[in-house]
Amino acid sequence: MKELILYVGHVMNTIPLIFNERKVKCTIFGGTEMPPLVNMKVAVILLNGNSAHYRTGQLHELLKMGFGEVISIECSAENYSIEEISRRFPSVKFVIPLETVTVGEMINIGMAQTSMTHVLVVRDSLKLSAGGLTPHIMKKLQQNECLCVVPRLLDREKKTIPVRYIPVVNRGVFEAEPILKIYEGCWTLYPFDGIGLYNRQRFIELGGFDYTLSSAYWQLLDFSMRGWLWGERIIFSALYQFMYEADVPVEDTTPDRAQLRFFLKNIAPKLREDHAYIPFMRFFRYNRQAACGIAEAYRQFADARLWTEKNQYRFRFDAVKLVEAWEYEKV
Repeated sequence: MKELILYVGHVMNTIPLIFNERKVKCTIFGGTEMPPLVNMKVAVILLNGNSAHYRTGQLHELLKMGFGEVISIECSAENYSIEEISRRFPSVKFVIPLETVTVGEMINIGMAQTSMTHVLVVRDSLKLSAGGLTPHIMKKLQQNECLCVVPRLLDREKKTIPVRYIPVVNRGVFEAEPILKIYEGCWTLYPFDGIGLYNRQRFIELGGFDYTLSSAYWQLLDFSMRGWLWGERIIFSALYQFMYEADVPVEDTTPDRAQLRFFLKNIAPKLREDHAYIPFMRFFRYNRQAACGIAEAYRQFADARLWTEKNQYRFRFDAVKLVEAWEYEKV
């Protein structure tokens, strides 16, 4: 009986194959007018958590910057009524999910709400200033042929936050290691806190964020690692920066079920010539880690093998080859 309860409690949804596979019901206000000033063909997604008192000032600044579209997204329907603020900002599109969503899903929703080629993702905890992000800077950032360009980030004491991470293997365990040394165009494994300028088409072709991962850290790492394995790049640029007005978020890297799915999708696949596959022998290692009963562990493993098979020709690296290539920046 204990085994049955454990088995049911650990069932995972099937790995999504396409962008926005899960349709989240949302209420949408505003966006009925053109922004008062448009000098950048870029959309901006403002991710809102619990810092609602910053929002009015942030929206003013974003509109002054001249973005082509401004999309404000709540993390749930419970925060507060958006109708009044939407009347004050008729050119802003306010999106309220009618169910609790992950940060990755919030970004997926925002990407589906625009057709702009590039999308800047920012947080309501950041200080946004119209003077810090000009059309000239944005145009230079857009010229980078990559998945995402991450900015310099500062805490509220104006101290630099590590935003560069490299993939390493310590005692057989894959880790994202922070590196303080940064330079224009250097690679980073993932965008800290999801903040950065994304190429929307590359984002969609990659499949966006995996909604089945509930951990913000592992969801972000899964998305970014998938991008690198499939031949995309994420780079740093000092041309733009943001400062947190609230406390810098602490990443929860606790291994959990999301970490197990990250392993299956990104570490388990092995590259053979022009395609990737998951060797069956890796099931035994996974079964030891999963702690959910052999039947459910096999279901999860088989699901990952099928997902990898359907995407086998999209892989350019496996985890081992990526770490090796990263040392020489030959990706």
